[in-house]
Amino acid sequence: MSAPRPTDRLLLPVGHRLGPVYDVDGSRPVALRVRIGSREEELSDAEASVWLAAHVPGNRPGSGPGRGAEVVAALRARGLLAELVPGDAAVAVARGLRARPLGIGLGEGGPGGTSEVFGLPDRPLLVLPGQAGQRWQTCLLAPDLWAAAVGSVALRAADDDHQPTRAEAVAELDLLLPLLPEVLAAGCGYLDAVDRPAG
Repeated sequence: MSAPRPTDRLLLPVGHRLGPVYDVDGSRPVALRVRIGSREEELSDAEASVWLAAHVPGNRPGSGPGRGAEVVAALRARGLLAELVPGDAAVAVARGLRARPLGIGLGEGGPGGTSEVFGLPDRPLLVLPGQAGQRWQTCLLAPDLWAAAVGSVALRAADDDHQPTRAEAVAELDLLLPLLPEVLAAGCGYLDAVDRPAG
């Protein structure tokens, strides 16, 4: 499957897979437990199937026949799937999501050392070219994806006092979003909900 383009609508899984929940006698799994923000959710077989399918780049779970669309809608309502449409429409969703690492930066790699390698010691999982690697690292330091886009623009600005405009940050967000399916599929990170203080 081809990598998403900045103009593609994305359906991304939100939350960290904790593992199966077994029936009373422990003989078979009956649900999948996922942590999202500060809460845990249990997904039925149908929900888990759609949520896991959303980890595959280019996959559009729920777009075929059957109850898939209903399951997608239910998972979106619970915050377990996020749909991001490039441009201004993605900003509100991006403010509610943050990137979390499941691996570490292993340094430079690729031809001429122009890429960033991510994964585990002795087990590289993902190689992202130059600015893509920098974008992912900025995501990990930012409180949400929108702040990551703003921060990426500021980091690359020649003038240290440059305040990114909304248009610059939206354009950067449109470049950042297509990286996420590849990172999620490689197991190098996950998306989480931003827990904001009440009030």
